Amino acid sequence: MATPAAVAAAAVAAATLAANQALPTTAAQKAIEKEKKAWNQLMMTFGLNQETIDELERHGIGSMESLQKKQKTSFNAFFIRLDKVHHPLRPQNAVVWMTEEGNDGIRLAHTWLQRREWVSLKTNAASFTLKQQIATRKRNEVLADKVKSNKDKDLKAPLKFKGFAKWDEFIKSIDGYLGKVRGAADTPLSYVTRETELVETDDVNAKYDTTDDFFIRCVRHAGSWFEADNERVWDELEIACQSTTAWEYIKQFDKKKDGRKAYLKLMSEGVTTNSKAVKIQRAYNTIRDTVWQGTRNNWTFDNFVDTFVKAYNDLVINDEFISEAKKVRDFLANIEDPRCEGAKVVIFGSADYLDNFTKCHQYLQTVLTNMTVLKAGSGGGGRHGRRGIKSAGKGGHLPFTGKLEAGKRYSNDIFKRLTNDQKDELNRLRGNKPTKKQRKAAAAKKRALEDSEETDTPGTETGDEFGSNAHNNKKPK
Repeated sequence: MATPAAVAAAAVAAATLAANQALPTTAAQKAIEKEKKAWNQLMMTFGLNQETIDELERHGIGSMESLQKKQKTSFNAFFIRLDKVHHPLRPQNAVVWMTEEGNDGIRLAHTWLQRREWVSLKTNAASFTLKQQIATRKRNEVLADKVKSNKDKDLKAPLKFKGFAKWDEFIKSIDGYLGKVRGAADTPLSYVTRETELVETDDVNAKYDTTDDFFIRCVRHAGSWFEADNERVWDELEIACQSTTAWEYIKQFDKKKDGRKAYLKLMSEGVTTNSKAVKIQRAYNTIRDTVWQGTRNNWTFDNFVDTFVKAYNDLVINDEFISEAKKVRDFLANIEDPRCEGAKVVIFGSADYLDNFTKCHQYLQTVLTNMTVLKAGSGGGGRHGRRGIKSAGKGGHLPFTGKLEAGKRYSNDIFKRLTNDQKDELNRLRGNKPTKKQRKAAAAKKRALEDSEETDTPGTETGDEFGSNAHNNKKPK
């Protein structure tokens, strides 16, 4: 028989229970009930009956929140246990079965929950609509195809850092690599190095060209996925920069393996070093310091031209205007090869060349190429070959065709190209008296001309050597 105290306690408990049942449910309670209903409906769309849904809950999966805590790798063991191990609270006659559709649906929901967590989106059951299920499945297929596509692809590692002078090439290789390799968040690692760290609501709601673009911009820099991917980025930067000058800038991040901060530090130094002003000055320095004095140690005139072309292009890329006339003047000012003096005179006398850098350097390239061909020909080719070269000028040089001036100083190269008559003319213009040797040479030349006039008769042209007069004009012995 119950004691009076026990009866009183039971009465109080009953009264409290009645009072609680009479109270209206709170907003939180309503939300829980609504989520529970949405969860049951979602599971039913996966082909599960209510008894199986209840058994899932008894084994630890009864809501989106509990599903999200499960590890993807544990699902196989979980479904086997669900099939073979009856929970103690399962009703005796309960019909429990896990269909293939249910297995696939729960895994799909888990993947969706992961991706929603990465970008801080709602993860309630009502949000996993049919449209979201289709989009998640499509994303899975795309990722699987990309894995197959890249399986045999030779993905080159980032370039080794070779100085800030080659910054553009280096950072392009880094960004290209991070944009192709996927990390723990099933997203290209470039999300780790994006400029803006925080993700705003507008970012999530914005339109993107691809799903990858969405995740690169919206995956949060927090959680286990980011820690893993951030360290992976560090590993790549460490390999590319160790034992180089860049290492001094990022070694401070080695302890925490902070790839994002290391990347941003490199970007800061690279952008500063390669700012427009720096690039423009570097181009002008190249123009000032690059000189052509002739072919030396595999340094050809084509290399010389290419260096100027690149420097001028760098100025254009960085919005620095330079006229064609200035390009030509700077280019010619750095040519110290004596062989180019004549060609430079031609260029300075031609508005067409002075106002067109391309025509200018092409003309010089042609002149030097012809000189090289003529010089090569002067060393052989038989009697006719030698005669042909001599006709071009003394020693195989191109003949000087400019106007001789008494007050102008001529280089050794140009002087060698003068004929004897031109040298005599130059001496006459300068008022120089001929030397004894020159007087003898002039007298001998005069006698030779007189002898030629005495022996020449009509019909002795070269063409008659084999004609009807071939034997009629011989001088009697």
